[in-house]
Amino acid sequence: REDCAAVAQKIAGIGPVSILVNNAGIVRRNGMTGADADVIKDWQDVIDVNLNGVFNVTHAFLKPLRETRGRIVNIGSIQSFVHVRTPSSPAYTASKHGVLGFTRALAAELGKEGVRVNAIGPGFIATPLNANARATNPELVKSFMDHTPLGRAGTAEDIVGPAIFLASDLSAYVTGSIVMADGGYRAVYPGPCLPNCRTQPNRARLRARAFSASTSRCWRQRNWLASGSTRPRNSRKSLAQAAQSKRPTCLPV
Repeated sequence: REDCAAVAQKIAGIGPVSILVNNAGIVRRNGMTGADADVIKDWQDVIDVNLNGVFNVTHAFLKPLRETRGRIVNIGSIQSFVHVRTPSSPAYTASKHGVLGFTRALAAELGKEGVRVNAIGPGFIATPLNANARATNPELVKSFMDHTPLGRAGTAEDIVGPAIFLASDLSAYVTGSIVMADGGYRAVYPGPCLPNCRTQPNRARLRARAFSASTSRCWRQRNWLASGSTRPRNSRKSLAQAAQSKRPTCLPV
């Protein structure tokens, strides 16, 4: 935090700051069941860079950004909304959920001062950060590509357009939002079935069945009221029970 403040002070001597992009991030693809020391270190490292780093840099530059009615662009992820189970990283998911929450909170607080705060949500982007995973786990890459309507991994250049949009007056009435640059990943439901995962049942069919059960119950109750009859004690089945009568075996990532 002190380093961020020192950098902000140096830059203040050069000129006013009107745009801040919080782009730094790391990932450690380890779950919670590994060696205790590794799990704790991974959590601290990821949260320190991905979430605390966003706060520290933003806090350091907050004064000049308020003076210039500036723009803040944070880098979120598809994992600002969902958890990618394979490879699992609770720390990364938690950090990116936090980035989106921080973006919205800051937008609400600074909006009256003219400061706009937004985020970008990249999908599967080919970068040095995931080069090893792409090289050693083609099946994982295929599962993402099969679920991505554009059918390819993104590149760093695919983030440039959304960044320019959010940092410019083209987005003068946009704040507290996240622009997804994920090739359509979040537009498709459900998520991909990963290796060794059985096919997911048709959720639309389950919802339709639940709706039908609920509608039938309403009509039965109406008829009982009209006839003055007493509703049978065991006739009510909740919508949640109907929807869960067949639990899916594969959830979206």
